[in-house]
Amino acid sequence: PLVDVSEISTVRETSAEDIAKLTVDELADVVERQVGVAGEGEALHIRGGRSDETLFRIESVAMKNVVTGTAVGGTFSAKAIENLQVITGGYEAEHGQAISGIVNVRLKEGGDARRTSVEYHTGNFDTQRAFIQTEGPLLPIDGSYPIPGRMSYLFGIDMLASDTYLPSLRESTR
Repeated sequence: PLVDVSEISTVRETSAEDIAKLTVDELADVVERQVGVAGEGEALHIRGGRSDETLFRIESVAMKNVVTGTAVGGTFSAKAIENLQVITGGYEAEHGQAISGIVNVRLKEGGDARRTSVEYHTGNFDTQRAFIQTEGPLLPIDGSYPIPGRMSYLFGIDMLASDTYLPSLRESTR
């Protein structure tokens, strides 16, 4: 059918390949580029709602500050994301902690081949950003261990250094 009347929400998905084409560093930067999202940093407003009405879920774990109730998780590195969903509108009762929208994040997993990638960027005010990620199998793939299945690792470090004393400039270089 042209219109699915049982669908009550709008879901926008972004894959790791799409994120790699963007000039973003953090999860919040990717979410900001979605339709119906405004704000910056972790203070994101989906469909005009307050920032504490948004729920970040990383690998199905709700990321909320237990004291203030505000959403946390927006500073998570965008390079570690495999898939991102921004859900707006109505949603199932299982998402009862969100009013404006839900951001579902699935993280990357380690692969069967050993790989390491290194990125280094510099900018104004002696700002440097470095990202290092390594992945690979944890055990030999030949099956010589009596453990069923496969085990792999993925380890990443995302570092930002800025040499400015002005807080507004420090925030603008994130």
